[in-house]
Amino acid sequence: MGMEDTSVGIPGTHPMKSYLSFTMLCDNFIDNTKIDGLDYTDEMDCEKDWPCNNIYTLCDGKWHCRNAIDEANCTYNPCRPNGHPCILPFHHNFTCLPLSRINDGRIDCVGGYDEQDRCGAMGEPTFGKTYRCFNETQCIHMYDICDSNVQYCSSGDDQDLWCKKINLSDYVDHSDIYQKPRGFDYEFYRYQLFESLNRNSFIYFTLKNHLLYPPSLGTVTNEYNTTAATAIETVDLYPFDSVWYSESKNHGLNSICNRGIPVYVNNFSEIFCLCPPAYFGYRCEYQNQRISLTLQFRTVEFRTVFTFIIMLIDDNTTIHSSEQHDYVSVRDCSLDSICIGVVSNRSICVCPLDKFGPRCYLMRTICDSHLCSNNSRCIPHDEKNSGMEYYCLCSQGYMGSRCENLETKIEFHFAKRVSIPQTIFFHFVYFPPESNQLSTRSDPIQVTTMSKLKFDESSTIVYYGGAFHLVFVEFHQQYYLALLQYNFTSVINTSTSIIPEHRCLSIKDLFTDDVRNLPRWHRAKKYHIPCQKHSKLVCFYDKDYFMCLCDIDRYPNCFKFDYSSIYRCLGYNYCENNGQCFQDNNTCPTSLACLCKECYYGSRCQFTTTGFGLSLDDVLAYNIWPNVSFLRQPTVVKITTAFTVLMFVIAIINGILSIITFQTKRSLEIGSGLYLLTSSITSLITMTLFTVKYFLLIFSQMSIITNYSFLLSHCVCIDMLLKAFSAIGEWLNACVSIERALTIRLGVKFNKVRSRKAAKRVIFGLYLFILTSFLHDPLSRRLLEDSEEQRTWCVVRYSSPVRLYASIINFFHFLLPLCINFFSILLMIVLIARRKSKTTQAQTHRNHLWEQFHRHKHRLLSSFILIILAMPRLIISLLSTCMKSARNPWLYLSAYFISFIPPLLIFIIFILPSKFYKKEFYETIVRIRRKIGNCFRRT
Repeated sequence: MGMEDTSVGIPGTHPMKSYLSFTMLCDNFIDNTKIDGLDYTDEMDCEKDWPCNNIYTLCDGKWHCRNAIDEANCTYNPCRPNGHPCILPFHHNFTCLPLSRINDGRIDCVGGYDEQDRCGAMGEPTFGKTYRCFNETQCIHMYDICDSNVQYCSSGDDQDLWCKKINLSDYVDHSDIYQKPRGFDYEFYRYQLFESLNRNSFIYFTLKNHLLYPPSLGTVTNEYNTTAATAIETVDLYPFDSVWYSESKNHGLNSICNRGIPVYVNNFSEIFCLCPPAYFGYRCEYQNQRISLTLQFRTVEFRTVFTFIIMLIDDNTTIHSSEQHDYVSVRDCSLDSICIGVVSNRSICVCPLDKFGPRCYLMRTICDSHLCSNNSRCIPHDEKNSGMEYYCLCSQGYMGSRCENLETKIEFHFAKRVSIPQTIFFHFVYFPPESNQLSTRSDPIQVTTMSKLKFDESSTIVYYGGAFHLVFVEFHQQYYLALLQYNFTSVINTSTSIIPEHRCLSIKDLFTDDVRNLPRWHRAKKYHIPCQKHSKLVCFYDKDYFMCLCDIDRYPNCFKFDYSSIYRCLGYNYCENNGQCFQDNNTCPTSLACLCKECYYGSRCQFTTTGFGLSLDDVLAYNIWPNVSFLRQPTVVKITTAFTVLMFVIAIINGILSIITFQTKRSLEIGSGLYLLTSSITSLITMTLFTVKYFLLIFSQMSIITNYSFLLSHCVCIDMLLKAFSAIGEWLNACVSIERALTIRLGVKFNKVRSRKAAKRVIFGLYLFILTSFLHDPLSRRLLEDSEEQRTWCVVRYSSPVRLYASIINFFHFLLPLCINFFSILLMIVLIARRKSKTTQAQTHRNHLWEQFHRHKHRLLSSFILIILAMPRLIISLLSTCMKSARNPWLYLSAYFISFIPPLLIFIIFILPSKFYKKEFYETIVRIRRKIGNCFRRT
């Protein structure tokens, strides 16, 4: 489970000193003397409550607990469950020694069987000498007891037992030796005396004693069930000899060949060099004058077959060489090829897949035989390729050289309490069976793939062609155990649920800083605490190295987990807005996915809800299903459509009534009337643009409108005009308040003619300034083709300076008019009250002020209404939170629609509270009725 920070082994009892597994920790065997770069062993600092009696130590013939309780209740133990067999000295009879007398510092049994420290501290090298002579301090090899040449033990008691009384065979059947029921067996006792202090194998990992998930796969195994996935390591007693021989045999050969590979020929009598393409000579000492070019093509269209032409062209654009690699020809190529150039008066032709040759006249017929199964695509290999003649590009769910085999199909469902991500990573973990090669170490095989979920999906299907025992899913920087099976079956179709209870917690959530800051293997000795403390904990992880499961006995079952197995895209970043691009394979990817930053979402992170420039595309587009009729669209689309139509109808009524009121001669005598008339027209234009924007978004996302030029013009213009006209309306309302305050301030000095002229100039200046201030928006917009979603998105990409400018401009056009409007009304009330107090001495200034507040409360109320309607959008833009997913758009949609209510309220805010404008409205209605009546009478 890891070879980092460990030392080379000490020859003797258990030589695998350079390797350390979680299962080796605190097992009463010292396997490493230098860990994490420190003089620290795997048996130091073991907690008193460390579960030494676990699935890895139970009934394996070794005493891992100091009182040997892990071997007490085993099938092979005749003294189970509370003792161990013991041969008494002198009498040589068997007895059952209680657990309390095991490893108590006093030898009670022949050979020192009851004391693990009989031949020195546990873990020190014994060189096979594991038998303690009776009433002596020395240890000898078990098979030296009966050596007739040398008497190793001074007492004759040991020889009397093993050499005279008991006739033992030299052979012991080791197969399932600890699974068979046994009585008091002298031969087995002798075998244990030799083996009990030696580690000749260890279990790297097992899934015994774990609950299957999903439960439909089966039930829990018991500790003796050998069918569960188990990886066993066998210790090689001489692991370094072959390595040393191999290295010494080839020492110095690499320097013979210049960048080449030395090989022996003629029965190792001569050495020849295999030179790389750019070198030649007996020792690769000469360099060719040639060009070596390595190309790697990257594309997001992974299942599209491309044809490439590589040409060598000099400064005079003369083609010296070309490599043919596959469109409608001119000149002298075949009819279904493409001529792309000329070299030596001959055409360079790009051939289709089923043809080849200089002019594409030669046929490739290998794919005519329907070699690929299950609707897969046959691709003939290049004629220069000496390997297979064809390659099958398999359909989803199939694998094999001819796509004849089914892949494992797993459907992953998300529980209601789990936030559904856009991108999810699947980590498939497989534990190889027993391996006798020291180099493999039985490390788990981990393969990571990924899937992207569309807005309307609450589950995803993954096809996988490899073997696996565990599946972990990763999203939102969280891990969940999604599947656990004991034995891999080649083909399964199953479904599983991602539930909150199966979330793997980080050690950051489980331990204090003191524990987290410990070195890796020091820290691992604390891993039993979370499993014992949290009864519902299924798994936890340490991103430094481990992934751990908690079994049904609350023992931590940890293994090496590669947290860097997610491959980042190289070269072009497929994702927008600095999203992280990932691919499912580092060399031959088949899919890409984007991991978006906070507040960004979309299949390519193209949408955001940050800042004040909230767009309808950002909050609604993902809720519109492409190629689906309107009646089958989500509820949010139907509701917003109804509101849009209703708002447009109200806007028409409001606009017409306001325009006919403010266009009268008396209304236009001063500048405020001109401002209000322009504001009415602007509001009608704004709501028309809003309605057009909404339905164009609906039609484009439903794939009803697909014309690229039309979509581009809509993308570039509509949003910019909508923002600009909304801002113009706010500024015109502010101008009305300023004009009224000036009227009161100047009194009789107020000039109506100058007011009208100034209003015309201000209106023109406002339109020019505001439209110009939003020019950055269309310049930053473009269409984004999303082949996976089969949509075309309108996205905006700002550089950092432009983004800052856009934020400032949005806040400027939003906040300043509201503030001007509010404070102008306050100023107007104060000025009127001050003037009244000067002319009327009977009342105090405070009374006059209160009277004016009461008289002009409708104007203050209208300003407050405008501010309140603007607040949701302002608050959302200032909040630290944002819409991270398109699945919950209601808050942002509400804020967006509320921000377009003010253009609907001009009639209510400016006409109904005013006696003058209300009178103008009634008189206008009367005139219109008269005209209509006269028309009817004439007819």
